[in-house]
Amino acid sequence: MTDVHEVMDRLSPSIFAGLLSVNGVLTYANKAALDAIGARADDVLGRPFDATPWWRFSDQSRQRLREAITAAGRGLTSRFDVPILDRNGQVRTMDFTLHPICGDHGNVIYLVPSARDITERRQAEQELRLTQFAVDHARGAMFQIDAEGRVRYANRAACYMLGYDREDLIGRLLSDIDPTMTETAWREHLHELQVQGSARIESVARRSDGTLIPVEVTATYIEYEGEPVSFAYVDDLTAHRATEERIHFLTRFDGLTRLPNRTALHERLAQAIESAQRGNRFVAILIVGLDRLGLINDALGHVGGDGVLRATAERLSGCVETHGTVARIGGDEFAIMYTAGTQQVLQAEYWVQRILESVSEPLRINGQEVCITCSIGSAAYPADGTDSGELFKNATSALRRAKDRGRNMHQAYATMAGNRDPERLSLEAALRAEARRVLRPLPTPY
Repeated sequence: MTDVHEVMDRLSPSIFAGLLSVNGVLTYANKAALDAIGARADDVLGRPFDATPWWRFSDQSRQRLREAITAAGRGLTSRFDVPILDRNGQVRTMDFTLHPICGDHGNVIYLVPSARDITERRQAEQELRLTQFAVDHARGAMFQIDAEGRVRYANRAACYMLGYDREDLIGRLLSDIDPTMTETAWREHLHELQVQGSARIESVARRSDGTLIPVEVTATYIEYEGEPVSFAYVDDLTAHRATEERIHFLTRFDGLTRLPNRTALHERLAQAIESAQRGNRFVAILIVGLDRLGLINDALGHVGGDGVLRATAERLSGCVETHGTVARIGGDEFAIMYTAGTQQVLQAEYWVQRILESVSEPLRINGQEVCITCSIGSAAYPADGTDSGELFKNATSALRRAKDRGRNMHQAYATMAGNRDPERLSLEAALRAEARRVLRPLPTPY
């Protein structure tokens, strides 16, 4: 038995070993087991094993030991985890085994308890489980991709985002869920990850129902036990894009009429002028001001006034061809910008008349008939201005003159007092004469 004791004492400090009689009395404990609890051999030898300090921490463990000793008497081995309190007052977790040793006649002659300190392993496992739980319950979609471009892992958020059960998602090729990630594209992307370690791209993901959603992918690359593995955090940009579009709409469009606002109009006017400078094009801006909208607001309230504005927006849009832009630029003011070739300039008077007549048609607002008129001021590039700001200012001046003249009429900036010269007057007269000839009878342009 002395040789057995020597072997046990030479075991690793993390391995506890001893000997028990068949009835569970401790007859030997190795140095590692004694050092763990700060005990001497005389303190524990000859005592029932379940009464020694190793078992004082847990009543449940003591009961399991008693059951194991009974089972060992029948030749059965038992194994379970045991928490002990070490000499420093720290709880350690031991992987405990109780082996029966049989004699020549098959009867159990003594028992060998052994235990291995697995505290750090259990802590690592617990941390791993905690990390796995955190990843699986994270709000962001996470994927693990192997070198062949197959999904090895997907958390709950990833499954929800793509509309798959986890079993259906794992094992799929990236090309199944990202139509841009072909085999060639994946090889190039993997090489980039290997060189840079991480990458961020915007792409699209295909849901299980076939719909495509915009996503941002942040990918990292590691090698685990010699195997290349990529991890991807995928952010669904659908809500973000919707917010961007909403912000763009609010900064470029009028919320009441859904027409472009003043900012958008100036941008389009500047682009039209730039384009006209490269060719023989004509750019006109009409400022349309509703006459006495305040009276309607007083009679019908602002709800009625808003109804008039929406109806006017629809009528003005119906008067403009595809090459024109209708915008709302103020409380009771709209603007119409259109571009045309030289020959189409002759029809400008027709469009003005059409707008005046369309706006003056009676409206029914909240069951009440409403009549309203408008005044129009116009300016044209290049005769009345060479940039959007100048054209806009001059058209606004012309609108004020139209209202001063009695409303429900059009005033061109070019024909206002102070904007005349003999050559210009001759040109205007020739244009009007040609317009009357071409537009009789008035065609309906499309």
